[in-house]
Amino acid sequence: MELVHPHENIIFIDTDYSGDEIASLQHACDVFLSLHRSEGYGLNIHEALLCGKPTIATDWSANSEYGPAFENYRGVTYRLVRYRDWLAHYEEKGFWWADANLDHASDELRSAYATATGIR
Repeated sequence: MELVHPHENIIFIDTDYSGDEIASLQHACDVFLSLHRSEGYGLNIHEALLCGKPTIATDWSANSEYGPAFENYRGVTYRLVRYRDWLAHYEEKGFWWADANLDHASDELRSAYATATGIR
């Protein structure tokens, strides 16, 4: 949080929102970014896409299947890394998850900004 503290246009939300409040937030945002390691279905990603928002997400899990059907989807490349189960939640071993390419994500954010503003 110290890294973004001087930037008043960045807000961390640590409150539980109702469904209507989440929908309002999704409609008000300029871009939806989800650099997840393993999202599952990614309902939040799908909802942002349906809102027509530029949506940048790790191109892994279910969103990599439905995302490309949307013009506003930008899939971020990744590499698979071993999941370390520090708290021993799973009996099975050998899980892998995605490590998003931050350079690619940054490029996609810049591109979304340029598209929205016409500024390169």
